[in-house]
Amino acid sequence: MTRAVSMKEVFEDTGMFSMVSVDPWGSPLERREAVDYCDRLSGRIIDGLSEAIEVYSGIPLSEKGWRLLLRPTVSLLVMSAYHHYLSITKAVEGGYAPIFLDMSIIPLAVPETTAALQVYLFGDDFHKQLLVELAPIAGWSATSAATAEAQPGIAPASDHIATRRHSITDIATAWLKRGLKDLVRRLSRGSECYLYNINLSFAEIIQLLVRSGFRIAYLPLTNLAQVEWPSPDLEWRQSSCQALLRRLGGLNSFEAAVCRVVTTALPICLAEGLPQLKQAVECYFPVQPKTIASGMAWVADDAFKLWSAQASDRGARLVSAQHGGGYGMRQCPPLSERVEHDVADQFLGWARHDAESRHIVKLPVPPHFYHKQRTSTTRQLLLYVGTAEARYPCQIQSVPMGAMMLEYLGRQADFLAGLIPELRRHCLVRPNPSDLGWRGEARVKRQVPWVIFDDFSRTYLERLREARLVVIDNLNTTFLQSMASGVPTILVWDPEVWSLNDGVQEDFARLEDVGVYFHDPVQAAKKVAGVWQDPLGWWATDPVAAAVNDFLDKYFNRGCNWSRSWVAALTQ
Repeated sequence: MTRAVSMKEVFEDTGMFSMVSVDPWGSPLERREAVDYCDRLSGRIIDGLSEAIEVYSGIPLSEKGWRLLLRPTVSLLVMSAYHHYLSITKAVEGGYAPIFLDMSIIPLAVPETTAALQVYLFGDDFHKQLLVELAPIAGWSATSAATAEAQPGIAPASDHIATRRHSITDIATAWLKRGLKDLVRRLSRGSECYLYNINLSFAEIIQLLVRSGFRIAYLPLTNLAQVEWPSPDLEWRQSSCQALLRRLGGLNSFEAAVCRVVTTALPICLAEGLPQLKQAVECYFPVQPKTIASGMAWVADDAFKLWSAQASDRGARLVSAQHGGGYGMRQCPPLSERVEHDVADQFLGWARHDAESRHIVKLPVPPHFYHKQRTSTTRQLLLYVGTAEARYPCQIQSVPMGAMMLEYLGRQADFLAGLIPELRRHCLVRPNPSDLGWRGEARVKRQVPWVIFDDFSRTYLERLREARLVVIDNLNTTFLQSMASGVPTILVWDPEVWSLNDGVQEDFARLEDVGVYFHDPVQAAKKVAGVWQDPLGWWATDPVAAAVNDFLDKYFNRGCNWSRSWVAALTQ
């Protein structure tokens, strides 16, 4: 249910000045409808903008090629703008007076790449511009808005990502990998399938290359830092915007504003710098690949996207590979999942509920995702696994978006507060390595000052080996890894936030029936207390074991001979 709050209230607790509603959607269905609307609008913008870019750059692509290149970037901008617009509209409807804090406009340089745009989308300045653009059409006048000074209760942290300390063994391994990569590159010349930014360990990549007889090759990531991009052509961008508005016609005020945002913020490498991007592609990537496979490059790696678009236009097969859990489960999947399915001729998935789809091949999970183990009742660690989402949503998906994170962290604190005193000394909270500015640890400790947070000195799988019982509060890869590793696991999250596809709800209902999945964090804490003495015994009971194994068989294919299956799919 929508809960509108004033800008001042949100700023004082988060430092965000442009969020005015905890959840502007009202229901999961409204969120799904918003995704569909943004996809349609993005498609129309791409159709018009691609013609202007092709004429300006002299670089032709097919309709599919332009969508592959532009859709992720345009979609990020459209969804970010729509979330702000709807939030402001809901606040106006609720009668909340706007309070703009420090609304002075800081000129924002046009980003050079989509990766740079993503950095902008995590910061304040870009969203300040969006707010000034959208507030008047949403019913607020920026010129008459008051200015207020406020000190955040907890100032947002920088986007710091915790890293492990590197040992001598880690350094030696890195040097060995460099040497092996050079050898692999030499052996893989003329390969028919190229892997790029795919979620496989180095050992797994080598295994695929050797088993395929080096018909499969692996390409290291590109580095566009040395490319000299031209300055943005502001006159061309303005004229392109006007042409786009004329072409689309009949736009409402929000849609017209989005066209202005997209033509202003489109990365240089996708417009004025497209010839330079093409040169970089020609210097780095093979000219005539038969098959291109990636898992994580389809959204923000502009060089890879252009290479794939050109290769696809020449007949290459594009393969996308699943790189995390939650695929096929969420009612509103992340942009990456939607893009990967749209661009790929074939999708290699290991956790899909709709594997009967003709372009989806269900393959075994790569071994590095989990380690089957037997836990021991002598282990005393109660591991709580959390996550974090961006302060300013640039995607509309089934996660706690924007200021909804405040309620998510509140539920986390409710669970911890509900633990019986005897269990508190065993509990370790492992949040997302990147706090994304929420200062989650400080917020949770307001309510439960005794809690200890992980220092990330060990990997997640290493923590699983130490755990007696695991509690996970988000629908991401970690819960599948824990369950597949044989560690007794309890799931707890809000189904209105982490909304599920219709075909998935029955499977989670079964986990709920056997006491594995909970909606209420306090009830989940009581379950932990109830099974703590013998979690393995509870996990091995027939109803629980059957429900968990059936769930994993459907969403986390643990089949043997994984490399043989992958090679067959990649070289067909």
